[in-house]
Amino acid sequence: MGSTFSGLEIGKKGLWAQKKSLEVTSHNIANANNDSYSRQEAIQTATNPLSVSGAGQMGTGVEVSEVRRVRSDFVDEQVRKEKRTKGYWEVKEESLKEMELIFNEPSDQGVQQTMSDFWNAMEDLNNKPESKAVRATVRQRALAVTDTFNHIDEQLNDYKLSVDSRVQTTVQDINSHAKRIADLNKQIVRVESDNQDANDLRDKRTQLVGKLSELTNIQVSENEVGSMRISISGRGLVQGENVTELEVKSNPSNDDLYKVQWSDGNDVTLKDGKLEGLLEVRDKDISKYRSQLDEMAKTLIDEVNAQHQQGYGLTDNVQRDFFTGSDAGSIDLIDELKEDAGIQKIAAASQWADSNGDGTNDYAGDGSNASALSGLRNAGTMNSGTTTFSDYYASNIAQLGVESQRAQRMIDNQDTLITSLEQKQESISGVSLDEEMNNMIKYQHAYNAAAKVVSTMDEILGTVINGLKR
Repeated sequence: MGSTFSGLEIGKKGLWAQKKSLEVTSHNIANANNDSYSRQEAIQTATNPLSVSGAGQMGTGVEVSEVRRVRSDFVDEQVRKEKRTKGYWEVKEESLKEMELIFNEPSDQGVQQTMSDFWNAMEDLNNKPESKAVRATVRQRALAVTDTFNHIDEQLNDYKLSVDSRVQTTVQDINSHAKRIADLNKQIVRVESDNQDANDLRDKRTQLVGKLSELTNIQVSENEVGSMRISISGRGLVQGENVTELEVKSNPSNDDLYKVQWSDGNDVTLKDGKLEGLLEVRDKDISKYRSQLDEMAKTLIDEVNAQHQQGYGLTDNVQRDFFTGSDAGSIDLIDELKEDAGIQKIAAASQWADSNGDGTNDYAGDGSNASALSGLRNAGTMNSGTTTFSDYYASNIAQLGVESQRAQRMIDNQDTLITSLEQKQESISGVSLDEEMNNMIKYQHAYNAAAKVVSTMDEILGTVINGLKR
């Protein structure tokens, strides 16, 4: 049967339960503006009843059996998936914008304009093949073309190395997040093994997992003791307290750029996320546009040299190249044409004769080869002889713009999805100050009532005890 003091004990339990519930409410209010915080609620349950002879069972009061963390793991998983995709497209969009700035089109310093100026100078040379001023202009315009190709190629290479450095930094970030999650796993398991709630630690872990999901494709699961397992394409990155780190290693088959692998040397399969985006930008996007620039420079070298070799300058009958090099990084004017007297060796004429024997061309007024050189502007030289230099380059720049716009659209789409999912999560786990104030009043009244029970039971017991003394 119940103790004489059972009523007092019930009142005491009520006081403790309402006090604990008020503390949880206070904690929620304090974290109302904490975006990474999940609302908590005190779950009150009746304590085990006592069997009383003739009366069946009688209650023994209340206790806070659990401080529940209110959050949807399903929504968290959806958010992580969309953040992973967003991370990938953010890197792509940023990199494509950077390449647009490097090519700097349309502008007076871009390839399109400098090549147009070069063809115009060649046309002027056709009209005034004996003019030293026009010949000097041709040389300067040619040097502007080679400098532009060289500069863009150098910038693309520097940017490629910059992206490679970011690959290393991103791998370090992944390892850092993984270690912190493993440490939180250890703390959470230890706390919850003592029948305590590790809700705030779980919030910190969820926040770190969210950041990690932006970097690479992770899969998340949790075991029965609260320890989280995080894997990348099926292989464990974090397993309880243990971390299998990623590492970067110079890859000789890829210009000594970093290769991402597991710390034991095994390959890692990446999908989406910022890390995959960086690798794709470095190895595909930059290489693609750099290769297109190289192809254009090589064709320019070959076509101009082939035509230039068919002509003659003002002072000798030597047929020579105009450009040297084999790609955008190496294209240059041949050394002879860079010399002060070199402008006289520009092959504007298609014929050679020296009737006076003084080493000068009788056909100094012939500009037909210069005309043929300027005609390369409109010749089908690119894409197996179907496209002009200008159209080929314009098409590539337009494609770069289209890809950049697509990346921006994908980011906008992901932002919309993530915002919607976060709002859904907020409706579940966010703190409503109005609701918490209502809870506060509810628990306060319950506390006051429990205190009244204790006071009343104290008076009853006082009457009984004092009566027994007589």
